[in-house]
Amino acid sequence: ARLMGEDGIVMATGIPDLDGFMNGGLKSGQLGIWMGGTGSGKSIALPQCARRAVAQGYNVVHYTLELNEVETAARYDAAFSTVPIHELNEQIAKVDSKLSFWNAKFGNSLIIKEYPTGSASVATLRQHLISLKAINFVPDLVVVDYGDLLKPLTTYNDEYSDLGAIFRDLRGLAGELKVPLWTATQVNRSGINQEVADVDSIGDSFKKAQIADVIIAICASKEELASNILRLFIAKNRNGPPKIQVKIRSAYDRMCFYDPFGAPFPAPPTMAAATPPLGLPPAKTTGCSPRAKT
Repeated sequence: ARLMGEDGIVMATGIPDLDGFMNGGLKSGQLGIWMGGTGSGKSIALPQCARRAVAQGYNVVHYTLELNEVETAARYDAAFSTVPIHELNEQIAKVDSKLSFWNAKFGNSLIIKEYPTGSASVATLRQHLISLKAINFVPDLVVVDYGDLLKPLTTYNDEYSDLGAIFRDLRGLAGELKVPLWTATQVNRSGINQEVADVDSIGDSFKKAQIADVIIAICASKEELASNILRLFIAKNRNGPPKIQVKIRSAYDRMCFYDPFGAPFPAPPTMAAATPPLGLPPAKTTGCSPRAKT
């Protein structure tokens, strides 16, 4: 849920243990980073946070700089409808039924905006957000997928400084908007083979680690991946204790994270729960597809 504390908004991820160690979630004005290797689940982690916010009735803007809008929307559709992403067309009636319910309830509360890789800066995002404000859409959460693919406002002619500047500007944008901002980044080569990727595993520029308020590394062995198990390692945490692991289970086909002892979303009484992975109790998953591409 979105809470109001002494430090302003606190937006939960929907993973109870993780939120507990983060003192409720990511706070307004803070920059959170999901960190992992290619295919580790970063593109599930970011919508995880966005879906949680939408399911609580809040506005989200998701900027995609790698996948196009259609591919990104399909990931949300799979997660919100609990239909595997490769079966969305085959089960279109079921998808439409579930998404229509949430569209009616929340309306256009999720905006997905695509920019080609390297074409947009933080200033570009700011201008888009200003245009949204003009149509009375004010986000409670901003997601940037992902920060490394933005271009810097000022080029320093070295990647280390450029990336540091981009992430500094992202945190500045979060502070300006007074909302939490989640993004993602790659681990470096050494981090790919580590059992636990810490802050020194962050790719390309350590300045990203210095600037971020929260860094969560997505870790898993080959055996864990085969069993849909992930370890979320809190590498940095300004909201609570760092260096803590939270074990969860994932459903990559439905683009979801699941807490092993509960469900990430409350289920409305009119929706059937999803079939859980690995024999877990039924996951109570809510969602919607209130997309407005602008």
